[in-house]
Amino acid sequence: GMAISVQPSVFATLRSQSKYLVASRALIGYQSNKMLRSGSAKCDLAARTFTHNFKQAHLDT
Repeated sequence: GMAISVQPSVFATLRSQSKYLVASRALIGYQSNKMLRSGSAKCDLAARTFTHNFKQAHLDT
């Protein structure tokens, strides 16, 4: 009981740090999701463009 009454500031610090960690983890998750989504969209576009060009080239021959 003594340690807890002596060091309330340590617990307050830990609590605020854990809040910060949770917030930053959420932000990191959001950013990486955004990057993944835009990355996969670019890949889809590239694949579609390639398929289209490929078909066009083979229609000509």
